Amino acid sequence: MNRFVEVRGKKMEVCIMGNGSQTVVIQTGIGCSFYDWFQIAEKLSSNYTVVLFHRPGYGKSELGNEPRTTLQATKELHELLHILAIRQPIILVGHSYGGLCAQQFAMLHSNQLKAVILVDSTSMNLHRLDDLDLPVSDKTDSDDMWLQKYRSYSNMDSDSLYAELQSILANQHSHLSSRKQKQYVDFSTSPLLYKATTSELSEWKNCAKRMKQLEVTLKTPLVIIGRDPNYSIGEMIQGGMPNEEATKLEEVWQELIQEQLMLSQNSRYILAQNASHGIESDRPDIIIHAIHSLQEDDIHNVKNSENPRAK
Repeated sequence: MNRFVEVRGKKMEVCIMGNGSQTVVIQTGIGCSFYDWFQIAEKLSSNYTVVLFHRPGYGKSELGNEPRTTLQATKELHELLHILAIRQPIILVGHSYGGLCAQQFAMLHSNQLKAVILVDSTSMNLHRLDDLDLPVSDKTDSDDMWLQKYRSYSNMDSDSLYAELQSILANQHSHLSSRKQKQYVDFSTSPLLYKATTSELSEWKNCAKRMKQLEVTLKTPLVIIGRDPNYSIGEMIQGGMPNEEATKLEEVWQELIQEQLMLSQNSRYILAQNASHGIESDRPDIIIHAIHSLQEDDIHNVKNSENPRAK
């Protein structure tokens, strides 16, 4: 069941599943709902406590006046954990932009983390994607194009947004029950969502620069889950991107993902085969297994500490 808590003076929508001793917290990407993670959360709930939340402006969470920066998101998560009385170190999962937020949190509050899992995460070096020569893609899929679209949506009312997005929503969620379809429609037709995402997208490159200046190397266990490059290229081409541009973009994206291994002294990489950017939808099993494997590593380490001759 969803509940509301007051975080930094604003109502935040939170969903908690399970009651395990280990808590998993999930940070979603830009414009994404925690509904996208219900399948994963439900499967984890038999062993873990899973915390999902909507950042300010998302879902039914109130939007304040502060710029939507990764630092602001970190302050909010830090307070949320305090309010929920979560004292033990958490497993923090961050997807896409949520991964950039997770990196910020890890740099400032590593003592509150058992591990971090970055799922095809935005990189602190994302500016390198802007340096690519992608003349066809830049006409329809640049940051400026998305900003223009989000600003336009933020000035519409819910009815106008529904008229604008109806066909897209119908195609994406036609397989869901009517109740779940309504959840997505309500989420996607809120002008506040697009006010929030406009701010996030406007701020994220400056956030990335400031994070790099911290020059923090973690000791926290870090799992990097990256999308399948061939699958991703195929999907981009199917969406109308020229082969050459899709290949060029994916090569740099994969470099940025691999570089994230340097964020921690204790990191490992997992390739999500047959998955594009939405790994939580394409290959939820990989994320679930990665979380379980952290517990298995703990058991293995305990056994080895008890028996020094164990291999």
